[in-house]
Amino acid sequence: MNYPKAPYRTLSSYVIIHSRGTSFQTGNRGFYLFTIRGKVTLAPFCLTLTIPVMKHRINHFHKIMIIALIHLLNSCDAFLDPRPDRNVVVPETLEDIRALLDNTVVFNLQPGLPTIATDEFYTTDEGWEALSNPAEQATYLWGGDPYQGGVTNVWTGPYEQVFYANVALQALQELGGEKVNEYYELMGTAHFHKAYAYSQLLQVFTALHRPDGSNEDALGIVLRAGPDVQVTPRRASLARSFNALLDDLQMAMEYLPEQSSIASRPTKAAAYGLQARVAMMMQDYSLAREAASEVLGRHTVPLDFNTLDMTASRPFEDFNEEVVFYAHLQNYSFMNANLTFVDPGLMGSYGEGDLRKQLYYTLTEEGDYQFTGKLTGNSRFFGGISVGEMLLVAAEASYRTGDGSRAKTYLEQLMENRYEKGKAPSLEGVDDENLLVFILDERRKELVGRGLRWFDLRRLNQDPITAKTLQRTLEGQEFILEPKSEKYIFPIPPEEIRESGIEQNPR
Repeated sequence: MNYPKAPYRTLSSYVIIHSRGTSFQTGNRGFYLFTIRGKVTLAPFCLTLTIPVMKHRINHFHKIMIIALIHLLNSCDAFLDPRPDRNVVVPETLEDIRALLDNTVVFNLQPGLPTIATDEFYTTDEGWEALSNPAEQATYLWGGDPYQGGVTNVWTGPYEQVFYANVALQALQELGGEKVNEYYELMGTAHFHKAYAYSQLLQVFTALHRPDGSNEDALGIVLRAGPDVQVTPRRASLARSFNALLDDLQMAMEYLPEQSSIASRPTKAAAYGLQARVAMMMQDYSLAREAASEVLGRHTVPLDFNTLDMTASRPFEDFNEEVVFYAHLQNYSFMNANLTFVDPGLMGSYGEGDLRKQLYYTLTEEGDYQFTGKLTGNSRFFGGISVGEMLLVAAEASYRTGDGSRAKTYLEQLMENRYEKGKAPSLEGVDDENLLVFILDERRKELVGRGLRWFDLRRLNQDPITAKTLQRTLEGQEFILEPKSEKYIFPIPPEEIRESGIEQNPR
């Protein structure tokens, strides 16, 4: 189910909503007045920013979104420290819950800011000056406060997903009547989105998971067991955070359907794909291999790049057969700016006959490359789960569990569909010592702009063989990010620290 988006109009601190209804302002707060099932309800404009509003009406989905937002009636200051209305209206039917969980504006989105900090792209002095958001400028240079004192959607976006998922789960728990298949599918969907959000937060705001058991002493994330947000919990340990994620993921794998007619909805394959990612985060390579194999058993053939139009400006169709689960990165001006270019070292890694060089990139008149061929089929950076990613997870996990032959089989399947016919590199002469390097090179070439490079840098920097020091030069000044720098853990937004009192990350 795809819902149309409409632009927001902002005026000072207010959001003006076009619909059948009445909006009014009082003091420094704006409110929208509407009726749901005969009940008059208020929502402050500061909360309706996340509602995709139709120009002339609010449809059923938008009503459900507003219902959920009532939980946060007094939460304009910080997301984790709201004081909800105790007489809140909640979703009452499976249709209501479906509409809530089908909100692609909220759920099919993942943090994009870390991509700016990676070695995939660079900009010029002029390009850096032109960035519209100071947070982008600070992140690009690995600054101390990438949010410039404010709250960012890198933090609030995933917690918004957690909140709505919890609203759906509570509504399902309170729903009477016979438990039909859709009931369990919605339960699996809510748990999947919650697990997906937790996985994003753990990649950005915590240290790496350690297989040596030291995770009990490391700071994790704030865990939300339900939609009641009157009390702000402390940060859980890293071990407990991963356990909570895995619990949600287990429920998702149990209840999600094998197939869905709508690509933005998760399936069992999507849940296994997320499990494969999380297992890689945990360095549990046996689990990663098994989970990726489950995905590949359901999505048996990757998209053959030989079948695509090499001359098209957007060669990929949205929701193509390569997509296991659709999501895109939060958009920033840096990503599609005229002066944002692809790292020359990355471009130099594409060999003869590699179709990704033609399909992913556009050569400028000045001889630089720009990333234009996104798997979304538009200007947004794809952040979901793909068949190619799962082949690479299976290959790396197989190698790390001692099965180099199987790793080569996965690699060959990928490369057959990425190179011109007959030009894929042979793996016969690649020994075990060099196979990991080959796998990681293919991973970087395949998954550019997917929001995964930051995660890869973090984990690969733990091994001196694969560690990498990042360097940038701006206005003659050199900036360096060392492999094990604390800057690989993003700080929690300062405003959130002030409002909730949770512990900050070292920086």
